[in-house]
Amino acid sequence: MPSHFTLRMQFGPHQDAERITRQLLALVEQAPVDEIMFFYFAEEMNDGHETLERIDEWIEHSRPYREALAAKGVLVSLNPWHSILHCDHGRRLKPGQAWQPMVDTHGRETAACVCPLDTNWRQYFAETLRRYALEGFRVIWIDDDIRLHNHEPLDWGGCFCPLHVTAFNERAGTSATRDEIVTACLAPGDPHPWREAWMDMWDETQCELVASWRRCVESEGAKLGLMTSSHEQHAAEGRRWANWWRAIADDGVPVVRPHFWSYGSVLGHRLPSSIALLDQSRSTFPEKIEFGPEVECFPYGAWNNSFRHVGARMALAQTMGATNLNISLYDFMGNDPEDEPERAAFLKRWRPVC
Repeated sequence: MPSHFTLRMQFGPHQDAERITRQLLALVEQAPVDEIMFFYFAEEMNDGHETLERIDEWIEHSRPYREALAAKGVLVSLNPWHSILHCDHGRRLKPGQAWQPMVDTHGRETAACVCPLDTNWRQYFAETLRRYALEGFRVIWIDDDIRLHNHEPLDWGGCFCPLHVTAFNERAGTSATRDEIVTACLAPGDPHPWREAWMDMWDETQCELVASWRRCVESEGAKLGLMTSSHEQHAAEGRRWANWWRAIADDGVPVVRPHFWSYGSVLGHRLPSSIALLDQSRSTFPEKIEFGPEVECFPYGAWNNSFRHVGARMALAQTMGATNLNISLYDFMGNDPEDEPERAAFLKRWRPVC
């Protein structure tokens, strides 16, 4: 049975919505496309946490081509590029965003990545999800920055901020400092009791947050999807996968986009690691799941990955049980889809295989 083909792309508010609409309609006439996953403020179009006013501009600008696709029977989903933000990369919190920065074990703060316990940021992000959910997207994706590791410029990640220290002391009935908690959690030998308590707090507070997001989007008829990173990284922060699947789907079918392949062309000897990544993800899944690996072609086009290479990734993902294929053939900088018409021909040619 063929997989569900989802193409991933982005068009900014500065672009001509009428031109985009014409080209997207031409694309779905030429290629077997089930769904298009639009990104908002991704990659080079991101300068930190967007204001609600700017988010409204992205929503309004994309509405004409989203509605035109829906009229053709093509589903649309949305991937806002961040929740707590991947990493600083020169970004700063904007005026009015007086949120708690993420903090690492040494007390170093980020300039833009935020602590997931910050109440004001939680209210802001819930409001963004509410606005998205009103737009008829099938799935609203939570990117893999909803994690504690890998938030540059921090050493490993966070969060060891005052909010987390206070929350831990309230749970544990202690009055420990950050340094005392870190020392106990990293102590060699038999694990200190605080290590389990700290990691339980991390996981439970994140699951509670994700569950609140699910309820928010489901109230407007959308689903919540979760992108994941590598399992060894998530294991280091104590993620309990069964709890996460309940958080994003309750008693329904979780929608997940696991990391699968490197963001670029790799040699054949890297294939086993990609297979292992997908197999590790599958080992955590419940019986029923919408499972759509990322089929990456970054930075996009045949000059980086041959179509044969991308097709092999698609076939491998389906062989390993994928129900959906989230395919990145089109760049996130808004270049015209018709710039390389061979992409549509490629999708049509590979549909019988995948």
